[in-house]
Amino acid sequence: MLCALSALLFAADVRAQQAASSASAEGGASVTPAEELVRGARLLEAMDAAAAIAPLERAAHGGAGALAWFNLGLAYRAVGRRLDAIAAWDRYLREPEPAAPEARLDAVRAERAALEAQCPRLSITVTPPLAELSVDERPQRSDGTGTYSILLDVGAHSITARAQGFVTQNQRVELATGERRSVVLALVAEQTVAPPLARAVREEPRPFAPWWTWVGAGVFAAGTSAAIALAVDGGNAYDSCRRDPAWCAANESSIQSSLDARSAGVAVGVSFAVAGLAAAVSGIIVGRLAQPARPSVNRVSSASARPRPSWLEPR
Repeated sequence: MLCALSALLFAADVRAQQAASSASAEGGASVTPAEELVRGARLLEAMDAAAAIAPLERAAHGGAGALAWFNLGLAYRAVGRRLDAIAAWDRYLREPEPAAPEARLDAVRAERAALEAQCPRLSITVTPPLAELSVDERPQRSDGTGTYSILLDVGAHSITARAQGFVTQNQRVELATGERRSVVLALVAEQTVAPPLARAVREEPRPFAPWWTWVGAGVFAAGTSAAIALAVDGGNAYDSCRRDPAWCAANESSIQSSLDARSAGVAVGVSFAVAGLAAAVSGIIVGRLAQPARPSVNRVSSASARPRPSWLEPR
């Protein structure tokens, strides 16, 4: 089959040369599509398919005729561009040259079928059915059912499905020769998707306290410490009198004065502690009352998207 298709190249070259000669005889200075066909056919005959593609494309799109599409299909097939070869031969089969031999058309059909069998086929199902689908940034036509059957070249391909009111989905697939694969893309409505989150951390306003709160706390600590120290020292004096009554009797007046002074010190320390505690508590209360009301803020960290729980909604 490959030999049969390659043998047709010579016939195409001869016809193209005749067309080019006619065009040149009319006095055209620029390169005509027929001349591009001749050049591309000669490059194909020299086994330089990659270089033949550009002139053959210009010839085919410039109106050189069916043989330009036929030879362009040969060049595409030689460099591994199966889908482009199939498209070029489809164009040739739709509009072959006049009196094209049926054997040639049958050979092209058979080679086209062989190429199609080698191409990977991707079956895609999209919901909702009216979503727009593109493969490798090329929009795909839909029949309204949301199902697609697409021939692709071997290699990596990107799939994108989008619809108004739904979250766009992207997927990448790697296809091998002759592979058949099915892909399902179910789009999710935007209103059911929350921003990515893992946990919510509620940030409360920082407490505010006036200056006397901290002064009162210091006075409370100092008064309490002094009262405890004087009480302990007075207790030690009583213990000394119990151990040595004679000494205590001889120094009764001085001991009593010292104990009275310690008792007064304890009373003063307790008074300072109470006053300091009152100042600290009043400062905290005043600070809470004077602080302006600020709403709590939810800080959200990233994770997989899921519906927002009701307890995360601001209150």
